[in-house]
Amino acid sequence: MDGQFWGFSAGSPALLLIPMDSRATASPTGNDDYVFYRQGGWSWSIPYLAGLYALACQVEPGITPEVFWTKALATGDSVEIPARRSMPSQAELARQIDGILDERIAFMKQRSPDVPLEKIMAEAYSRLSGKKVEMISESDFRAWAAAGPILEMAVGDTKPKALKTIINPAKLIEALRKSAG
Repeated sequence: MDGQFWGFSAGSPALLLIPMDSRATASPTGNDDYVFYRQGGWSWSIPYLAGLYALACQVEPGITPEVFWTKALATGDSVEIPARRSMPSQAELARQIDGILDERIAFMKQRSPDVPLEKIMAEAYSRLSGKKVEMISESDFRAWAAAGPILEMAVGDTKPKALKTIINPAKLIEALRKSAG
């Protein structure tokens, strides 16, 4: 399957969200124990999607991955998550941005102590901005990051977020039943 089919290509509107966080499961500590995992990952999503595809194959044995994906997109749900906090004052926002930048730059220095900081920051700038540079001064990096990615980190939870097209197994299977029947 190519990246376009799975919804990962740049600018693709066909992104389908799959549950991968916040799960309660049987615990490895005992037969009557349960555990809650706040963060998951692809190792949880891929089996979930494979299991759902297997269910879809039971309902519609001739289903192709493309039809499955199209139906999953058509039957997905959207959820709006409200802002977690209000927008901070300009002074508080500047303090938060400076703190995040100080933390990130310290991490860069610690991670690669033998590489010039200007080169490490240039790699981050190039990767995030899409503009290739070999070196960037700390002041230029701070100015760029404070107006872009770090600003977004600092205010991200002050805005509502829309999660669009979250897979809905019940709606998907029902739609497959209707089209098969």
